Amino acid sequence: MVELALIGFGNIAHVHTTALSAVTTARVAAVVTRHPELATDLPPEATIYLDLDSLLEAGQVQAVDICTPTYLHAEMAIAALQAGCDVICEKPMALTVDACDRMIAAAEATGQRLYIAHYVRFMPEISYLKARIDDGTFGRVTTARFHRLMSSRYIRGTWFADPARSGGCLLDLHIHEVDTVRYLFGDPRHIYASGTIDDGGISQVRADYHYAPDISVTSEGAWHYHPPFTSSAGFVVRFEGATVLWERQRTPLTVYPAEGDPFTPDTAGADGFTRMLAHYADCIQHRQASPIISALDARESVRLTAALAASVRSGCPVPFSDTISA
Repeated sequence: MVELALIGFGNIAHVHTTALSAVTTARVAAVVTRHPELATDLPPEATIYLDLDSLLEAGQVQAVDICTPTYLHAEMAIAALQAGCDVICEKPMALTVDACDRMIAAAEATGQRLYIAHYVRFMPEISYLKARIDDGTFGRVTTARFHRLMSSRYIRGTWFADPARSGGCLLDLHIHEVDTVRYLFGDPRHIYASGTIDDGGISQVRADYHYAPDISVTSEGAWHYHPPFTSSAGFVVRFEGATVLWERQRTPLTVYPAEGDPFTPDTAGADGFTRMLAHYADCIQHRQASPIISALDARESVRLTAALAASVRSGCPVPFSDTISA
């Protein structure tokens, strides 16, 4: 059983708490929060600490799950690693590639494990898509489009609206699609992005990823839409032999074969967060790296997101291999 502490107890920590309640190999033994009165859905035996230093000095847990705003990720992760804890850290890994590198260096120096919570890789719909790309069941992919759109009502008046703390729309929200594209197709040769820039920075982006002349991969992300619009996320991928469609809360994962009737693959079971945290608990127990995503992999998704931002601001394509690591 992995004894872990949640660091921070905002919205995403509640999601992690719910997911961890279904993980039989991990237990929330502690939480670090400045607002203990809000920590209402924890196991009754969980210890509450007001700051990270107190938790680390107590030596109560073997791992921490960092669910704080992005600008705090690097320093908190490094402190926990140096205190002898394995670390699960919410995405995005950090605000900059340099901060990611410092986190990776701390994990290497201490021999502790560093896992980044890109839960989308663990979603059953993405797992199915990855399997079909890898096994060639439907032939080669010719077109792939991914999107994640949100209302501005979730952003206004929160720390997300401050790019210095969240990294803005690209790093906080659109990195889901950036990382998914890398997971499914690898690193692009170069990228081109256009978008909307307002007082809070880039609030909408459309990205083209260039791999080969005969494949088109695009993604869109935004968090500037007017209420009462809420959110929309999904993908449509055309293979040579089938089209695969998924739209959250609208269309279940559906395969439309080039010949034959549409069908819905079985994606029953745990959600992406539960699968991810169960996987990381198993990795921690067995002192193993994750075969699904490494810290270096998460770092490269931060780097590609920075390249997209550079393309939006310059209006020019950016060779991914030549982007600045900062």
